[in-house]
Amino acid sequence: MKLTKALYDELLSNDIEHLEKIWDEFEGIIYEPERTEMKRLFFDMDGVLATWQTELLNDFVLPSGEVLKAGSPVTDELWNNPTTHYYASIPPYEKFVDFINNILCKDSDFEVFILSKSPSFAIKDKLSWLDKYLPNVKKDHILLCPYGEFPKTNFLDHITKDDFLFDDYSPNLREWDKAGGFAVNVLNRVNHLENHFYNISNDKDLYDYVSFFSEDLKTGFENVEKEEIERE
Repeated sequence: MKLTKALYDELLSNDIEHLEKIWDEFEGIIYEPERTEMKRLFFDMDGVLATWQTELLNDFVLPSGEVLKAGSPVTDELWNNPTTHYYASIPPYEKFVDFINNILCKDSDFEVFILSKSPSFAIKDKLSWLDKYLPNVKKDHILLCPYGEFPKTNFLDHITKDDFLFDDYSPNLREWDKAGGFAVNVLNRVNHLENHFYNISNDKDLYDYVSFFSEDLKTGFENVEKEEIERE
């Protein structure tokens, strides 16, 4: 089942409970944003904007009041549990997130989108996280989608070389590339360098991001043969 973008936005804003009920049947959005001269940047969340934790970076208070100390392992019972609200509390990759929120979102050359898969119980938590750390992302540019076999490309009707996906999961990158978009592998110290994609770390300094987005991306590195691009 695919939803129109208008219905999806309405449910995401005003009826998340209904969206949660149909989440497992939801396979994409009928969505073709108006094409402008702006490049469209689609950012995954987990492992790209929100820190991929194998161990807690900060103390975490469970609903019972028990405190899990920083350094405790992130178990399935913690992150795959609707009562813990884990997704609302994940620390951001601060440098990358601050750059996106305070510079990219205000740059007239780019449109910033969120494109992230989510369990149904985490929809509200992810929206809360985005409100806190990326308030400058437009609400109608937030595309959350369920886990499943279908690709993220199901959430746009037409993808071009001016549509950039920033993701840390190789299958997502390959699908995006196959659909005609430009895939950027975000290195987060958990995943690995991908020689056939542009690679960028989410723990760089401001200068590196300005160089990447203001020079490389704006001047069209999408025309470079992917096999020649091996940056870290």
